[in-house]
Amino acid sequence: MTLKIGIVGCGLQAATIAGYLGAFGDDYEVCAVMDLNCENARGKLALKEVRVAKDCVFCSDLDTFIANSSGLSGIIIGTYCTFHTPVACALEKLHIPIYVEKPVAVNREQLMELHRVFADSTTSVMVSLPMRFAPLTQKAKEIIDSGALGKLGQVMGFEETSGEVYFTTWYRDYEKTGGMFMQKAVHDIDYLLYLAASPVKRLCAMKNKVCYAGDKPYDLTCRECPDTASCPKGPLARFDEWGEVKSFAEGMKAATEAPTYGGPARKRFCPYSKDIAIEDVTACIAELENGVQFIHTQNFIVSGGAGRRGARLVGDRGVLEIDFNNSKLRLHAMPQNSITEYSVSSGALSHYGGDRKLVKEFIELMKNTAIEIDSYFVGQKQSHFNHTSPGFSVTNRDLSEYLGKMGRLVDAGALLRAIEGNGSPMLVPNVYVAPGSVEELDLSRYFPNGEQLTYTCTISDTSVASATINGTILKVKGENTGSTTATIKTSAGKEQS
Repeated sequence: MTLKIGIVGCGLQAATIAGYLGAFGDDYEVCAVMDLNCENARGKLALKEVRVAKDCVFCSDLDTFIANSSGLSGIIIGTYCTFHTPVACALEKLHIPIYVEKPVAVNREQLMELHRVFADSTTSVMVSLPMRFAPLTQKAKEIIDSGALGKLGQVMGFEETSGEVYFTTWYRDYEKTGGMFMQKAVHDIDYLLYLAASPVKRLCAMKNKVCYAGDKPYDLTCRECPDTASCPKGPLARFDEWGEVKSFAEGMKAATEAPTYGGPARKRFCPYSKDIAIEDVTACIAELENGVQFIHTQNFIVSGGAGRRGARLVGDRGVLEIDFNNSKLRLHAMPQNSITEYSVSSGALSHYGGDRKLVKEFIELMKNTAIEIDSYFVGQKQSHFNHTSPGFSVTNRDLSEYLGKMGRLVDAGALLRAIEGNGSPMLVPNVYVAPGSVEELDLSRYFPNGEQLTYTCTISDTSVASATINGTILKVKGENTGSTTATIKTSAGKEQS
């Protein structure tokens, strides 16, 4: 089976994920790409050595992409953050599995629109929040679930990293990112809530721009700036103070030219512009439903060895420290006053190895939850609509007219199996029976392998209702007005009441 991939917004991250689709040996090819800069998209795909179909359609508008979506196995959404919601909502009607970059929405209005469109949708969606799948996170989860921390009381997460890329390139545009909570903190908050195993009850948050505050023009570069020699992020400081480069000239290049990553040349702009709306420090405090206190902070001020990313989870029997930058865990077992360190390899894929698991699940989602049907629309089919009415006759319909218009078949069972936990077990429902009437239930629907089982039924108050079983069919007869309970037992030892 060749997976046929579509991409909407083919930046570096979307191209990276597309390139990973062959990591497990699967055959795939990108067949349709929508991007406002198609040449840039081609460059990103080439950089990541993505397999592109010879007849791949490159277009710059979503309507053309949708018109060429027939036969796609899955679609990757990698647009700027503010467009994730409208693009996902527009693609929902195709019923093709969607991989969407985080965040799925950047404001409440977008969130409500997503809910409206997808609440009853059969379209499979995977959100790119890979840090919960990172090997380090999974090992931390294993330790927590073992009871080594005892009762969890506090979770403290942090990320401290350089803000240069965020304040000098397109990330500085709030309209494209939604700010650094949406762009960065969402990763850490997701994996920490996963480890804490509880939703949020209440929270407060704050953000500010402190160190990158300034009054420079938005499109200023170091080459035009009169303060190049004194700027703490300027080319001279890079060379003489920070020792990042070998000369002033090399510092100027580093300060004014951003990596191209297979695309056209890009400028770096002044990080001290008064019009930069993203923040360089953020913090949030939350109380979770299980009582745990949750704290997360991030800043984009530090650089070099001062940077860190991880967490500290405190329980009444142990403390677990997570260090993503060094792929290590440290468990403090308080009753034994001992420390155990774990080194966990993240592998070669991005997001500390989390993308490996995420991509694998998306591949399985594409294989198992959507079945293309366009290949069946060949030739003609007779239509008998109104053929018995005067003036109407049997007609032949050209099935090619339906290509790309009928969506895809969804394997509901496979979709449920792809959901973590596999859903909830079916329960024998309440039965309402009028006196003198009989209602039937097929018990095989409510127990695993129900067709092969035998059943017994015991009614608590036989003056209200009576029951008989024939094979897998339960017959309940109403005897008098009232209510009672029944206990169903199976030959496999299962019981429901």
